[in-house]
Amino acid sequence: GWLLLAASVEAFLPRRRLMSMFQGHRGPAVSTLAGGAMSMPSMMCTCCAAPVAATIRQRGVPLRSALAFWLGNPVLNPVVLVFMAVVLPWQFVTVRVITGVVLVFGVTMLIGRLARARQPITDPAVQPEADSRALDAPISVRDAARRFVRTLVRLSAVLLPEYLIIVLLLGGLRGWLFPTGAAEWGLLAVLLFAVVGTLFVIPTAGEIPIIQGLVLAGVGLGPVGALILTLPALSLPSMLMIRRAFPTSVIAATGASVAVLGLVGAGLLVVLS
Repeated sequence: GWLLLAASVEAFLPRRRLMSMFQGHRGPAVSTLAGGAMSMPSMMCTCCAAPVAATIRQRGVPLRSALAFWLGNPVLNPVVLVFMAVVLPWQFVTVRVITGVVLVFGVTMLIGRLARARQPITDPAVQPEADSRALDAPISVRDAARRFVRTLVRLSAVLLPEYLIIVLLLGGLRGWLFPTGAAEWGLLAVLLFAVVGTLFVIPTAGEIPIIQGLVLAGVGLGPVGALILTLPALSLPSMLMIRRAFPTSVIAATGASVAVLGLVGAGLLVVLS
């Protein structure tokens, strides 16, 4: 489904309309808010949102707006937040909302500002005027269909193999990534869970049963709190999926920011509890 959506955006959505939806010409704050707001009704996991975020970025949506769209999908999913509020204590939902809002609307703007300072000329959002007009020009249904099929084949050939390989690898290592004796490691466990949560891949709302299971197993609030944001926000497969549309430095800074906010979430959960 996410490949179909990404291919549809590439083939059928005019660039002018896309820029209007994401408020690409209204300044960094407005475009970031638009990207985060557009993400919330989509309700995709990070791996599903990654190809769509890469596509809109390659078509000219500002970096911070595309980044907010990518992160907002899994982090601020309203259905997941309601589900969390039903099955988990209110402190967990509070941590998720606070750290999620900071990530989607604050960190993305900061990363976008830092990346803009060294933005290369080949950046996909910086296009010659003639190319911009060509992207806005109307095309026939046949041409749009051909572009859709071509884009779908390209995305499938590139993304699906690497996604399956990384998912199988992480699944095979899950016993090592989340060791049962980690509850006794103290602060080291919090740091480990923050890093592993940033890299591990889960489906939509998959963090909820994981957190419940760890709590029942006696894992402390610190390590569990580190997973509230990091598990849904990013994963290694999703970061690999967007590497052709986002600079490596942006991806690395985003991953580091998620891990740091995981540590913040761990401390906040301990304080609230």
